[in-house]
Amino acid sequence: MSPETLRRILTPEPGTALWRAKEYGIDLTQILEAIQMTPEERVERALSTVRSMVELRENVRIRAR
Repeated sequence: MSPETLRRILTPEPGTALWRAKEYGIDLTQILEAIQMTPEERVERALSTVRSMVELRENVRIRAR
């Protein structure tokens, strides 16, 4: 990724969609990380998150008994 692209993502120009997202409170560094990953890496990351949530849900159920 070029330095210019990095700059445009992290310090977007007023009025752009990225600027509005940043003003809304979206963490643009997360977007930056995601676009540097391959589609396969993004899928694996999502699956890992789902697995963690399922495990957490099961642990909460066990402790609630």
